Amino acid sequence: MKLGILLNWIWDVFVYALVAIALAGLVYYIMMTLDLPIYALACSIIVGILFFLFILREDKKLKSAHDS
Repeated sequence: MKLGILLNWIWDVFVYALVAIALAGLVYYIMMTLDLPIYALACSIIVGILFFLFILREDKKLKSAHDS
C-alpha cells in the first residue's frame, strides 16, 4: 500500500514538473517573440520554478483539506 502511494506521489510531481516546463517554455517563446529587453531564459526558469512550487503547495492544501 505504501509503495502505491509513493508511486502516485512521484507521478503527480512528474506531471507537475512537465506542466511547469511547458509554462516556462511558453514564457520564453513569448519573450523572445516580443523581443523584450530582459533575459528571457532566466525569467522563464524563474517562472517555471515558481509555478511548480505553487502547484505543489496547492496540491498539499487540497489533500490536507480532503483528509480532514
